[in-house]
Amino acid sequence: MTDKLQAFFEQYYPGVEYTPVVAATPAALRAALGGTQEPEPPEPPGPPEPPEPPEPPEPPEPPPVPRAELLGLHIQNSVPGDMAYIEAVQPAVVKFVMAMERARLVKALSPGTLTIYRQWVDHQGQYLEAADPHKGARAYLETFLDSLIRNADVIDYVESLNETIATDDIEGTKRAAAWEEAWCEELAKEGYPARPLVLNVAVGNPQHGDQTRLLIPAARAAAEAGGALGYHAYWGARPGYCTNDDAWQHYAGRALESWDSVFVAAGIEPNYIFTECGAVGISPDGHMNSGAGWKHNSCLNGDWDLYLAQLLYFRHKILVWNATHGHRCLGATIFTTGGGNEWRYFEMGQRELAALAEAVR
Repeated sequence: MTDKLQAFFEQYYPGVEYTPVVAATPAALRAALGGTQEPEPPEPPGPPEPPEPPEPPEPPEPPPVPRAELLGLHIQNSVPGDMAYIEAVQPAVVKFVMAMERARLVKALSPGTLTIYRQWVDHQGQYLEAADPHKGARAYLETFLDSLIRNADVIDYVESLNETIATDDIEGTKRAAAWEEAWCEELAKEGYPARPLVLNVAVGNPQHGDQTRLLIPAARAAAEAGGALGYHAYWGARPGYCTNDDAWQHYAGRALESWDSVFVAAGIEPNYIFTECGAVGISPDGHMNSGAGWKHNSCLNGDWDLYLAQLLYFRHKILVWNATHGHRCLGATIFTTGGGNEWRYFEMGQRELAALAEAVR
């Protein structure tokens, strides 16, 4: 091929010098670049790296601590003056027994009020004594879950079972604490804004110290779920005497003065809501009559002015405690409005509610 090209140039381009160029081979190029080996083929791609596990969800934040009026209402049936009180006072808490849709009106009148719902059920033992506390808690939740779905946007707390803990009932208290743990978990599964409000213990229970320590699992579960602890803060009263003067830590103030130090020592700082409160008749030997509210002759015999003074003193005691404990007592619901014949000695009507609103504003 080279000879033919040279003859071509001599014939057509005499005098032009022709210098053949030899193309470099791949080996020559590699040598010129300092390498002698064939390049290694690239590693085949391996399997993709597994994705990072998702971060665990943050525990829910508890509802904001209200700075509203501590004295709210325990409403069984609506009475004239109840919504006027709520609108005028903007209470921290209001509780409904049944008919939870009433919370919608409360939120319209007082958006910052924390609403509490209690489902009344007959024979609580069928839920509390279930072999599996989770199944018992789920069965209880199912009794009102449809209503909660419809009203979830206006319910802040849902109570667990009522007054299941008694002094010196060690096994019963352990069972109730385990049930409360399960209740917190079952309610959380639904993902609604409503938080658990647990314990709701009758006044004076359980015994101080070791028996109160049995409540620690329930208190921890409630705190981790952003919930609160309920207590029925009644005080013994008769003309000339009130246990808020000399026995606060045993009766109305028991949750704050006795329970709380136990829970704080265990690393828990729970919020409290007094889901019932008020005056109850007490005899000179210390026996309390649970059916004798302020209107009963063994209590204050219907002396509203005296009862109002006791309510305001009770409120003062909470404010003093809150000032040094992070305002963790969120409020108290006064028992009761619309209680019917069974609770007629506790009832407040329009006159009393108007006077109470005037006193706390």
